[in-house]
Amino acid sequence: MKEYFLFDPAEDYLAPALQGYRLVDDEYVRIAADGEDALVSKALGLRLHAEEGHLMFYRLDTGQRLLTEKEARQAAEAEVARLREELRRRDGS
Repeated sequence: MKEYFLFDPAEDYLAPALQGYRLVDDEYVRIAADGEDALVSKALGLRLHAEEGHLMFYRLDTGQRLLTEKEARQAAEAEVARLREELRRRDGS
């Protein structure tokens, strides 16, 4: 494992709540946070950031935030509804 991350959303055990470590010469070294308290995962190509008790992931190449599980489910449900409506319109024509 080249990197590992720890996240304590309630901040009961970790300070800061998000910590990461990278393997360097057979030893894990703590990953320094950037100016926004985010950590960069070179292995994943993502920037990890704790936001209001949630762990958010951002693509390094575009800066785009990845959807949370809830957001992805809602997007999928909306797409299914859109496709059903399109099929209903086609069947009605």
